[in-house]
Order: sequence, then structure tokens, then C-alpha cells
Amino acid sequence: MRYYHDAGFDGLFVNGTLAEGMSLSSEERMKTAEKWMRLAEGLPVILHIGTGNLKETQDLARHAESLGVDGISALPPTYHKPPSEELLADYLAEVAAAAPNTPFLYYEYDVASGLFLPSLSLGIPDCITSAYMGQFFRDVKYSVAKGGDITSAKAMFELISGVKVGGPRLPLPTMESRDMQLMKADLVAGGFIKESTVKGM
Repeated sequence: MRYYHDAGFDGLFVNGTLAEGMSLSSEERMKTAEKWMRLAEGLPVILHIGTGNLKETQDLARHAESLGVDGISALPPTYHKPPSEELLADYLAEVAAAAPNTPFLYYEYDVASGLFLPSLSLGIPDCITSAYMGQFFRDVKYSVAKGGDITSAKAMFELISGVKVGGPRLPLPTMESRDMQLMKADLVAGGFIKESTVKGM
């Protein structure tokens, strides 16, 4: 938690894309959420609870509310996808209803869902963007060349933060050491990190 406080984070988004929440079992996600709530040290916690099916998503929503999280968020199913924005909205309403006392945020990721549903259309006055990683993906040549995927994102976070996060789960690949060094060189050249902060990596 020291890194998050020192870096000026004012909230935590748990079990999201970078954390590979969709690659974890429901039991793993519940245990992860419980640990983050113990360690949050006053930082607001928004918990991603989206899965590939409604029942497990609702189970995770109820568990999140029992922990007292500050908000929940969900991707829609990305295999059997809602065929229309209207059915997506119906699905999200069922998810939110499982935790009626917890604020709900739609996790807008149309690349995965195939649907675009602006948060304003759900009556949500504000949305959360990920310009933090987005700026790096635009500016770091090597990350863009690698596709800006989770493998690149996790490697980039490790280089920038100094926090060992390891590679992604299968079926995603782990970045090879040579590629990690090339990414580090791009980050140093772009002024995102200092050479001295990553000498051991």
C-alpha cells in the first residue's frame, strides 16, 4: 500500500482488467476483495464484479456489499453478449439490484462487449476513465508495438512502480526479459522513469 499512498492514489479499483479479475475464480475474487478491504487504509474501493454470467455476477455483487465497498462495477458478459443496448441495460439493472445499497458503475469497454452504451444514458453523471495507462500506451513506442495488451500493461506497471506483479495467467503470455528491457529503455527515453529506479529489473 505504500506505493499507492506515495504515488498520490485517492482510490482503488480492485479485480479490474490489469488485475485479471476475469481470469480469477469467484472464490479467488472474493478473497482478493476481502484482503484489499483490510489493507485499503481509508482509500475508497470500487470492486469489479463482472463475470460471464448473471448469477455469479450477482453473487459477487452481494458479497461486495457485505464488505462495505464504496462502489461496484461490471463488464457485461463478453462471450454470450447482449445483442442490443436495451438488453445490456436490462442486464446491468439486474446486477445493480443485487447490491441495492452500493453505488454501481458500468465498466464501459466496448472492445470486449461489442456494444457502446455511454454512462450518461444510464443516468450516471460521471464516469471513470483510464487515461493513466492510455497515455503510456500512446507515448511508449514499444508498448504500442506489442499491442498495448495486458502483458504490456503489467510489465509497464512493474517498471514504473517498482512493485513486482508477475506475468499474466494463461492463456496470456508473460513478457520475456529481452522485451522487458526494451520497454524499460522506452520508458527511460520518454522521461517516464529514471534509469536508477529500475536498475534491478
